Amino acid sequence: MAVQVIGDQMLKLGIDLDEVPSIEHQRILVVDDEETMRFTLKTFLCDAGFDVEVAPDATSAGIAFSRGVADG
Repeated sequence: MAVQVIGDQMLKLGIDLDEVPSIEHQRILVVDDEETMRFTLKTFLCDAGFDVEVAPDATSAGIAFSRGVADG
């Protein structure tokens, strides 16, 4: 559902969806100290087709990033 909403908004802005790179298998590392925010963002982004890893703090994010969890 989130992907459809985003797609509809992009069409309203005149963005050609055929020129937008696919988000499937794109990875995102979400870092937030609030568990509820991490859960919400992970759920939304997963529903949109992203592979998502979460971390509660900078130390954990650094470890995840060094393992290659996030593209960057």
